[in-house]
Amino acid sequence: MNPLPRAPCNNALVPTSSAELGSISTLLDELRQRVTTAADAMVDTDKEDVASELFEVDRALRMAIRRLEKASRSMR
Repeated sequence: MNPLPRAPCNNALVPTSSAELGSISTLLDELRQRVTTAADAMVDTDKEDVASELFEVDRALRMAIRRLEKASRSMR
């Protein structure tokens, strides 16, 4: 499977700061919490399969947050 072509980035010359990465990490964590809340609400219902998928999304977001925090630390 070939990845989709990337759209050109208009702000390619703007350096990403540690603070910006921290902000993105915070946003992802807020989304992760919302996903987890939705998944928790589906446990022990007929939507348990959806809950399982959402818990996988939660794990992926946790990994993304850890990687962003690592990148942020390396920029300091």
